[in-house]
Amino acid sequence: MLRARSLLALPLAALVLAAPGGERDRADAAQSGPTRQLSIGATSASSGTYAYFVAVAEIVNQNVPNVNLTVVETGAAAENTRRVVSGAIDMGLSGTPEDYNAYNGQGEFRGRAARKLRILWYFGSNAQHYLVREDSGVRSLSDLNGKNFSPGGAGSATEKATEAFFEVLGIRPKYHRGTMGDAVNAVKDRRIVGFAKGGLGTKADSAILDVQTSVPLRALGFSDGQVATLKEKFPAQPWVKIPAGSIPGIDYEYTTWTYPLNILGTTDIPEDVVYRIVKAIDQHKARQAQVYPPVADFDIARLTAEMAKIPLHPGTIRYLEEKGIRVPDGLKG
Repeated sequence: MLRARSLLALPLAALVLAAPGGERDRADAAQSGPTRQLSIGATSASSGTYAYFVAVAEIVNQNVPNVNLTVVETGAAAENTRRVVSGAIDMGLSGTPEDYNAYNGQGEFRGRAARKLRILWYFGSNAQHYLVREDSGVRSLSDLNGKNFSPGGAGSATEKATEAFFEVLGIRPKYHRGTMGDAVNAVKDRRIVGFAKGGLGTKADSAILDVQTSVPLRALGFSDGQVATLKEKFPAQPWVKIPAGSIPGIDYEYTTWTYPLNILGTTDIPEDVVYRIVKAIDQHKARQAQVYPPVADFDIARLTAEMAKIPLHPGTIRYLEEKGIRVPDGLKG
């Protein structure tokens, strides 16, 4: 069952201050009619990324007239894509692999292309960390064979990609299924050796830092040979080198994959609504950066035009072109 959380009850909501100019924006874009209720699928509340969605909802609710956006805690990107396709949520966190497969009827969506899907905006790219207890004896990804390991939060893109990559590489752990909160506790009490977890940009998020407070961790990177093998099988997958010190206590560089982050919706949301939402998000980036610092490193509008692999929403296109950003013809489906 979906767990829609009232923004008034969210503890993280207090972290986002009322955006200046909100009343002016309301006046400029005021329109008559009933309030449109929209839901946005986020991720686990234990994830550092969850705060971003609280900020997004508050920005929209304070600056977009007649729209009320409610945050829904979910299993993250892969689950959100399925829920947007089914109509269970209006929009949500997603990523390029899920978007592309769903729109084109590939992978788990084989034979049922969701052609109404549209990108609303991109807001960053998160590296995926493979972490184990330092005392586990595991020193490489191959050492995970037969070990109890969390591939990522249930329903997340991290879980899905980890399973696909490990299958190609012949790595077969005993997968521990559950939320990231479950995985964090399981690492702490030695029920599993480690977990896969998306960070914040290239850095650790709150779940990783939570474990680090009591358990020294080792990061497992992909070898050059493993990367070459995966690039052949998944040519569109981006990779990144994590600088030493990105995670406290880990003073060496390692290679892993990174996941571009976007908000996915459908053509069922009117053009004008998406135009006003995307405009508010782009104009209030500083508020998002207060609770999700990596967003400060990205130009949301340009990132959206450059990274999308399926069509943008007409409302998004309208806003980008208004800013003078060229939208490729292939994204105007």
